[in-house]
Amino acid sequence: MQGFAEENAENWPQLLVHEAGRRWIEGVRSRLARLPVRVHHSAVARETLGIAQHERRCIVLAELGRRPLDTLDLLEQIDRMGRELSVIVVARANQADLEIPARELGAAAFLTEPMTVADLAGLVELIARVQFGWDKRTST
Repeated sequence: MQGFAEENAENWPQLLVHEAGRRWIEGVRSRLARLPVRVHHSAVARETLGIAQHERRCIVLAELGRRPLDTLDLLEQIDRMGRELSVIVVARANQADLEIPARELGAAAFLTEPMTVADLAGLVELIARVQFGWDKRTST
């Protein structure tokens, strides 16, 4: 008998981690390994947009990083898609002033450092439950 994960793999939410380096991806992937969430990495806006456009269930974790205006431009492009996507923005402490523009462009959450991988994973899990009706009690 297959478990929930195998039976419903095509319905798993996609978590797309958009960051210039690989600061968050491995920790988030490891933390979410037992949950029904497919985790992918992208450092290129075009790739991020392509995946977000074709996935029915997508959560985007976007790091503002050293080029915050590029990330805000990405958020604007995601917003123009008109899709129901959840975007989590990760910012450095000195980028807190960008929360309002990020939220105006559709960010569901705006987190500033310091934060932990557990914080990010917990937020992804919450959004997956609320937006996609996923319940971890029935997913293993």
